[in-house]
Amino acid sequence: MALPPGADPDLEHEELEIIPWAMLAEHMGQRRMLGYGRYALGLLVFALVVVVGLNVARQRPGTVVAADPDTTDVASSVPTTPVAQLVTTTIARAGVPSGPALYSEADLMAVLPDTIDDAGAARRRATQAAEWFVTDYFTSTGVGPQTSWVEWTLAGDVVAVTASDFEVVVAFGTLVADDEGTYRRSRDRAVILPVRVEDDTATVVGLPRPAVFADMFAVDLPSPPVREVPEGVAAVAREQALGVGTEPQVLGGSERDDGSWRVLVDVSDEVGARWTVAVVIEM
Repeated sequence: MALPPGADPDLEHEELEIIPWAMLAEHMGQRRMLGYGRYALGLLVFALVVVVGLNVARQRPGTVVAADPDTTDVASSVPTTPVAQLVTTTIARAGVPSGPALYSEADLMAVLPDTIDDAGAARRRATQAAEWFVTDYFTSTGVGPQTSWVEWTLAGDVVAVTASDFEVVVAFGTLVADDEGTYRRSRDRAVILPVRVEDDTATVVGLPRPAVFADMFAVDLPSPPVREVPEGVAAVAREQALGVGTEPQVLGGSERDDGSWRVLVDVSDEVGARWTVAVVIEM
């Protein structure tokens, strides 16, 4: 083969061989995998160093591992502040409001002071004891007419005889059974009970004495003149009376000075008993 002018005459005898590309590609792949393995190993070692360094810093607050002064001068400017303090300082500068103050165990278990004085507390215990005694004393469970249940109790006057002795007036009502076992309400009654309060304990110290029920409560219903009411007023009164009964019947009413009406309405209950209620209608 002729060489171009000026070429090296030794190139004329150069021999070219066939390059085994398959072997070369396999060798390059092995080198690439080896490089990846070295890179992964380096990352693992770096992560291990970081974890160990953090554990050491947590166990010894205020200690900072300085860098090599031959390679960098950053270590001379690194403060020896614990990591927790650095985080706290950063949050405070960011303007995040601090949380509410924690209550101590003594604060959580504290009880508000009782606003009732000793005399008032003793009076209250005497009242409770008297009502409980009346409920239990006048309730009789038996067969037929021997059965009597206390339906309600209500303490009235409480008279302080001494600092620890009281007389409590208690009104009550009972349900009694007739011979056929049907219950009916008896008349309301009242009794006086002597109660002694000592060391936060209220004790009934005597049998009940009769009291006049009329002296405790009184009923004085006004009786204004009743006349026929307009149909529009009667219709409204019947509608409002349905809140306490059924089958409302207007009995009459009276007009007030301010223009409103007071209407008497007769209503019934589920068993057919009827009673009268007063309905006030604003005009």
